[in-house]
This record gives sequence, structure tokens and C-alpha cells, in this order.
Amino acid sequence: MRQILLDLVKQKRRLKHGGEQRRTELSDAEPGAQVPLDELLSIERALSELEGQDPELAQLVEWHFFVGLKFNEIAELCGESERSIRRRWQLARAFLLEAMRGARD
Repeated sequence: MRQILLDLVKQKRRLKHGGEQRRTELSDAEPGAQVPLDELLSIERALSELEGQDPELAQLVEWHFFVGLKFNEIAELCGESERSIRRRWQLARAFLLEAMRGARD
């Protein structure tokens, strides 16, 4: 799922497909529910970095962010408590935010 989303983002950024132009569509989705393309690519870079250091944390991020699983569902899959998953999520989130901040500087 992650690769499919990223391929779509890369395709939309190509000049042939409008490059940096933004497409506006009317939908039932909540305003602001979509992640900007640049931010998604930044998350991908940070996630790849996390994957190199801790593949299990990267898996957690993929399940929650890209697949949309809730923490209790992830806990069930991993055979851990929801509290442990939330703690690991905080660690992964802090790593990603720091990696994304470093990429902007």
C-alpha cells in the first residue's frame, strides 16, 4: 500500500502530469484530511531512515499511517498490549518528526 501511494505521488509531481499544480476536487472528505504531496514524500524519506534503524517501528508506522489500523488492532496483530504499541508509536513519531525537521534544514 505504501509503495502504491508513493508511486501515485511521484506520478502526479511529474511535469507531464501538471508538476506542482494542485488539483481541486469536490468530495465528501473532511477539509485538510489529505496529506500534501511534499509532506508525504518527506514522510517516506524519514520512514526509510527509520526502517534502516528499527524495522519494527517502521512497520508500526506503515500499519497505522498508510493502512489505517488502530492501535488496538496493531496490538492484537503483534500480541502486545495497546499501551506498549502507543509507547512505540510515540518513539517512532518523535524519530520521524526529527528526521523530517533535519531534512528541511
